[in-house]
Amino acid sequence: MSSRRRSAHPAVPAENREAIALNSADSTLSLTDDPNARTVQVSARVTKARRAAFKAKLAQLGTTMDAEFNKCIDEVLAR
Repeated sequence: MSSRRRSAHPAVPAENREAIALNSADSTLSLTDDPNARTVQVSARVTKARRAAFKAKLAQLGTTMDAEFNKCIDEVLAR
């Protein structure tokens, strides 16, 4: 582990660090209390789940199509 002290960014003056910390704490509370923020979070999760389901379906269709192509090729070669 580093023995270096972890604090706010060194480029931020010490007198501004506390104000920044307070503002970020306030914004965190307002995000969790805001029903619209929750709606956006849920919407993002639903969109992510839909994308994953769509990709899975495409992969399944691709596998099915590959199998059909191989079957047709085998039939042609068998003639």
